Amino acid sequence: MSIVREKYLNLAPRAEYLHDIVVLAQAWKKSHTYIRRHNWYADTLELDCSAVDLDNKLGEWAAALLQGDYQPKPSCVVPAPKNAPWVFSESLPGGWGPKVGSAGSVLRPLAHLGIREQTVATALMLCLADCIETAQGNPAETPEQAVVNGVYSYGNRLYCNWSSEGNRARFSWGNSNTYSRYFQDYQQFVVRPNAMARVVHTQKADDELVYIVKLDLSAFYDNVDVDRLVTCLQREYTAFRKSDKSRPASDAAFWRLARQVLSFSWREQDRALGHLFRDEKLPDGLPQGLVASGFLANAYMLRIPVTMRRT
Repeated sequence: MSIVREKYLNLAPRAEYLHDIVVLAQAWKKSHTYIRRHNWYADTLELDCSAVDLDNKLGEWAAALLQGDYQPKPSCVVPAPKNAPWVFSESLPGGWGPKVGSAGSVLRPLAHLGIREQTVATALMLCLADCIETAQGNPAETPEQAVVNGVYSYGNRLYCNWSSEGNRARFSWGNSNTYSRYFQDYQQFVVRPNAMARVVHTQKADDELVYIVKLDLSAFYDNVDVDRLVTCLQREYTAFRKSDKSRPASDAAFWRLARQVLSFSWREQDRALGHLFRDEKLPDGLPQGLVASGFLANAYMLRIPVTMRRT
C-alpha cells in the first residue's frame, strides 16, 4: 500500500496542483538545490531566508496563485561573456579581454530571478514533466533504437525512471534531483551522429562520403514566444492523455496561470544595459537562469525534429 496520497501519484496541468503547498514545497526544494549548484550569481542570502520562513512564503505564493493575481517580479540582468579565449593587449580595457571575433566578445543576458519566481515556474514544470519527457523519448536508448523510436532530444532532460517497455517516463518530483547529469546525456548526444554515420556508410558505395551537419539556433531562449509555448504544452498534454486515459484532464485555469507565471520582464533600471547585448536590447522569451527554462525550451521544440525527419 502506497504511503503517497492518491492525489499526488500523478500530477497534471490543473490549477489545484499549481497552487498546492505540497507541490510548491517540492518545487522550492528542486529550485533551491539547482540554483546553489549551477547559478554562480545566485543570491544565497535570499535562499537562506526563504528556508527560514518557508511555511509563510509557500502560503503567500499559493494564495496569490489561487486568487489569480500572481505576477512574476521583474528579473535582474546579469551580463556574462560566453566561453572564449582571452588575450593580453594594450588596446583592450584593463589590458586583457576576449580575443577579437571570438564568442566571448558577445555578452549573454543571464537573468537573476527571485526564489518565488523560480519555485512557481518549477511547479508548473512538475505538472507537465511526465508528459513532455515521454514525448521526447528515452535518451538512454542505443542510437539505432533512438532513430526507430523518434528520440532526438538529449539536452536538459529531466531525471526520470522509464517503464519496462521504455516508452513512458515518470519524473520523481518528490526528490531534489531535477535534470539528468550532463555528462550522461551528452555522451549519448556525441556518440549518436558518428554511430548513425557508420550505419549509413555501410549502405553506400565505398567511395561515397557521409557528412554530419551541425547547426545551432542563435539566441534561442531569447526568442521563445510564451503564448506559443503554452499552446505547445496544451497540445502535447492532449496527445499524452489519449495514450493514458488514467491521467486527469487539464483545466483552463491552469493554462491562464501558466501564461502569467511565464510572463517575465526586466527591472526598469536594467533597461539601460540593453545596448550590451544582441540587437542592442534586452531579450524577451525564456530567461537564461530560470531552472525550468531548459525543460520548457525542449517542449517548444518538440515537433521540429519530427518535421525535419519527414522532409
